[in-house]
Amino acid sequence: MQILPIDTLRGMTADELDALARQAVKLEKTAKDATGAHKSSFPAVGKVVCAIEERLNALKAQRQIASNTSLAAAGDLSP
Repeated sequence: MQILPIDTLRGMTADELDALARQAVKLEKTAKDATGAHKSSFPAVGKVVCAIEERLNALKAQRQIASNTSLAAAGDLSP
């Protein structure tokens, strides 16, 4: 949706303004959905990192990988 000058909007017919209003509502809903997905992604990613770190620590405790291995260097942690 493009930003139009207010004078252009004022000069539109009722049907044209109605069409723009429908577009605006769809855009707002899409933006809200995207914002919700973005916000919920942080806890989801945090849980994944936590699970990977737990697996990394378990592998370290079993001495299957070096004790100084970090998450950044771990790569594939499948046993």
